[in-house]
Amino acid sequence: MRSTSFATVLILAAGLGLSASAQPLERAGSPADTRVTRSEHPAPTSAPRGAGFAGEFVTMRDGFENYPVGVTLGGRGQFATPSSFTGPDGFEWGVNQVLGQTSTAYTTVVDLAGSPVGGNATRAIRITTAVAQPPGGFFTGARVRADQVLVADASTTASASFEYYATSILQSHTVEPTNSLAGFIVSRLYWGGTNETTDLGLPIGPVPTMHFLGLCDTCGFGFFTYFYLARYCVGYNGVIDPDCTPPMGVESGDAVVPPIGAWTRAILEVKPDARFRWSLDLMNGEPPFLIGEDDIFVASNFNQIGSNTSFESQDSAFYFDNAEFSGVLADVPMPPPLLCPYLDDIEWLPLGGFQDSSTLRWQRGPISSFTIVDDGPRGRVVAQTDPVLDNRHSFGFATLLPANTLTTGNDHAVSFDARLTGDAVRAFALRNNSGLVARVFWGNEDRSVPGSPVFTPSFFVQTDGAFDPLDSAAGNPDTVQPVVGVHIQDTGFSLPDDDYATITMRLSANGALRVEVNGQRVYTGPASFRGGFVNALAFESERNIAAFEPSIRVDNIAMTCDAPSCATDFDFDDLTSFSDLNAVLSNFGATGLTGFHPGDANADGVVNFTDLNAVLAAFGTSCK
Repeated sequence: MRSTSFATVLILAAGLGLSASAQPLERAGSPADTRVTRSEHPAPTSAPRGAGFAGEFVTMRDGFENYPVGVTLGGRGQFATPSSFTGPDGFEWGVNQVLGQTSTAYTTVVDLAGSPVGGNATRAIRITTAVAQPPGGFFTGARVRADQVLVADASTTASASFEYYATSILQSHTVEPTNSLAGFIVSRLYWGGTNETTDLGLPIGPVPTMHFLGLCDTCGFGFFTYFYLARYCVGYNGVIDPDCTPPMGVESGDAVVPPIGAWTRAILEVKPDARFRWSLDLMNGEPPFLIGEDDIFVASNFNQIGSNTSFESQDSAFYFDNAEFSGVLADVPMPPPLLCPYLDDIEWLPLGGFQDSSTLRWQRGPISSFTIVDDGPRGRVVAQTDPVLDNRHSFGFATLLPANTLTTGNDHAVSFDARLTGDAVRAFALRNNSGLVARVFWGNEDRSVPGSPVFTPSFFVQTDGAFDPLDSAAGNPDTVQPVVGVHIQDTGFSLPDDDYATITMRLSANGALRVEVNGQRVYTGPASFRGGFVNALAFESERNIAAFEPSIRVDNIAMTCDAPSCATDFDFDDLTSFSDLNAVLSNFGATGLTGFHPGDANADGVVNFTDLNAVLAAFGTSCK
């Protein structure tokens, strides 16, 4: 019989936190939390996900042999092709992504060839407890995000699994196939460590046996999740499977003791009858054995499998290897390809509360939320309202852009339609892997006015590349207030109130930025450049305390990568002329330059023949 005494309401929102340890840990929530833990940055698109192959059966095995050894798996993680895959003729799997903690001290790809673990001498993912955490913590360890989304159909079982090697029962570990499209796990296998929070089917105190997360359909109103004790060869509703053979030394119905110090494959199957089934393979030549079965309660398809941990036991290590997926390709929304010219009109995203899209093209911040809404004749748009007014400038949401290198022959232009309401400071930032490329602000607030800060409804451009307005979760937000004329420049232009405006940010290889609103130029000058390309557009908000329900709606993200170049225009008149040639000749031979500098057409810090040739080639031309 299913226990109903201690259940928890299924959480339908997502968010991340940080522990107070010496190194940052990514908190995964609570053991019974079914939310998907998210990466800090979106992943790049590889092959089209199942384009033209929806409903076809495919398999994939990733032994992590194609991933670099020893680098951090935090942030955007690492990307590589899997070890093998099968599918119909013409099908390509693309790249997978491995993610984990923000420090190599916690999670990394290791090569076990020199020091085999349990006989494994290949590459594997290792999760190490570098700094012991208090009992009861629950943090992200690592996960493998697949390039495809798989699902069971009316006659086909889908499965996700990986091999793991645990060195200690003194800290908790999980295995969890997840669906980042829906934002939830399929189920969670849990064991070890000490549970001190609340009884959700787990024992209070040490957890020496395995449990799996399932649906409690007798817990009252709504959907509830509950941990059920995993038992050898026991399936749905506690019925022993007569076709299952338990391992030697135990009986069917006994509680499952997690293997320690031996490689084990944990397998989750999604059945055609809308049930999931957990099995273990001891990799000793005997067939896998059933340990639990229940109804699907949130997600029925998956594109990720990972492991969380409590990091309780100092120097304890957990390894996993050889992730495998099989099933039919899900029919998921397809974003536009990440190629220039690029246009995302948002129409491919489903209406409603946003979770990660199937390609991770869009991503929301840890305390932000946004939805996809139907905005009448305009169609689907991204809509966000600040949930908290605390004067903190934070990352709200972002979208990936095609990654192309700026050259002296081509500018890049990124545009989007935005409608703003409420007197809140917003910022639009172009970014790449190195950080900020350019940022413009809508509005500025003078917090020196107590109680009722003065809001200036103007467009501002950041020109100080070292300035970072993003506030931490703690501390005084006033310490990073931008200073006009020092960090940002006032264009004097004000956006139309409560109406869509097309904002265009045009980048040149010389480090200059041109900003237009509805086709009207509002700024031309230096930008806070870092790197020669852009691959993401981020939307930020200051969450002004004086604002009233500030909101933003965004549509039609576009990018061109072959606009006429303004890289040889140093006086910002949109024309390459004698003044620009003189800038090169006057500064010829200069070195060690940073950011925009007259004469340096490619912003490489040197004025030389490359810059002279670029000016001569463009002489007499306009870049409008």
